[in-house]
Amino acid sequence: MANDARILLIEPQKTARENLFETLEALGYDVAVATDREEAADQVDAFAPELVLSSHSVMDADLGNYLREVADVPAAVVVMFPRGTKNPDRLAADLGADGGFCRPVSRDNFMLVLRLSEAIAEAREDASALRCRAHELGERLERLGDVRPGQRFYHYEFFKHLLLVEIRRAKRYKYPVSVCLVELDPYRLPPGQLMARREIRAGVARAVSESIRDIDIPVYVGGERILIVLPHTPQDGANKVANRVARLIREGMHPVGDDVQSITASIGVSGLDQNRRLSFSQLIRDAQKALESAREKGGDCIVSRT
Repeated sequence: MANDARILLIEPQKTARENLFETLEALGYDVAVATDREEAADQVDAFAPELVLSSHSVMDADLGNYLREVADVPAAVVVMFPRGTKNPDRLAADLGADGGFCRPVSRDNFMLVLRLSEAIAEAREDASALRCRAHELGERLERLGDVRPGQRFYHYEFFKHLLLVEIRRAKRYKYPVSVCLVELDPYRLPPGQLMARREIRAGVARAVSESIRDIDIPVYVGGERILIVLPHTPQDGANKVANRVARLIREGMHPVGDDVQSITASIGVSGLDQNRRLSFSQLIRDAQKALESAREKGGDCIVSRT
């Protein structure tokens, strides 16, 4: 841990707090102090410490849970116990901390705590990054599994670049481009039929594929949401596509076990023509606002934002 690392010291006893503060500052650390749980919670939010060093008289399971579950502090939390306390590490773990040691706080003991704290913080950050990566890969796999071969749906990462290129070309050559943001209205699946969700999404993908041209660009942007880019299409043409998509979804057969599920969709439409100078983000925001309006009207609805 670098000597300019941020340490939050939680110590209600004035003399002990002042002595530890002076020692830590002399070692070059950036130190914030708290005397109780409320101050500690405030300092965690404002100071973003890399190590939390707390007296046993302040640290309890509620504060430990707050640091881990609510504030999501990646830093190591270490508890200081009175001299002669047995099994300080086990007691610290019971309080939701990473470790503990007995006073007095010698320089050697403290340097060991800092090294262990650095390793804990790095491991926790690595684990968080891995969880985020696993979540991202899971979403990609879900999107890949939702669409049957031949339905020509794009990956979102590729699509973003493709849309930016399409918007630039539309502005340069002065041709219209529109987007439809399609989202399934809420529906219920009976117990034991969760796998039917995949079949429903595949049916929706077919409805979209049957409603668009080869030059149009469909992409999944969420589990129940599809964005369709329509080059060389004014907004009134996009409205016709949206109506066709909504009708095919509504009239489609969506089998769920031995039954057939009724599915509808809300659709937001936005467009770019010679009279509207929109960016990529504004075009998507307009479609999102139109979709929200469609949902507010009760679903199974199309709203076009001009």
